[in-house]
Amino acid sequence: MATSGEKALSASRTLAEELQRCADEEDVPDAEQYARWRKMAVLCNKTLAAQERRLDKLRAEHGIRLELMREAMRTELIDREGNAARVAEKQRLGIEQRLTSGEADALVDRCIQSVAVLENRLGLLSSLSTPAGEGCQPLAE
Repeated sequence: MATSGEKALSASRTLAEELQRCADEEDVPDAEQYARWRKMAVLCNKTLAAQERRLDKLRAEHGIRLELMREAMRTELIDREGNAARVAEKQRLGIEQRLTSGEADALVDRCIQSVAVLENRLGLLSSLSTPAGEGCQPLAE
């Protein structure tokens, strides 16, 4: 079964062929032929108008879908930014609590001790290092 678009294309092709034939033969069409041509032209016009309405509807639907997607993406980005801000705030509060609880001093002391131990061990591994002397201590006594 032919669709309305196929019928309209067939009618427009037939109409164009018949008009061209009349122009080539310089034939004057009769009233029946004019009525048939008018019917074909009306069919083409109705089909084109229906297709234009469908196209406008599709454009509007596409625009609405696009706006909905934009809004969904915007909402998602806002949610992600909010989550990132909450996580950063929790981390900041956790660090501040550790620093104010006196744990910071213990952390610094442990770091200093670790560095000293590492420097000492690395110094012992090096063949170029000389054992540290007592410095000026013997002279002070």
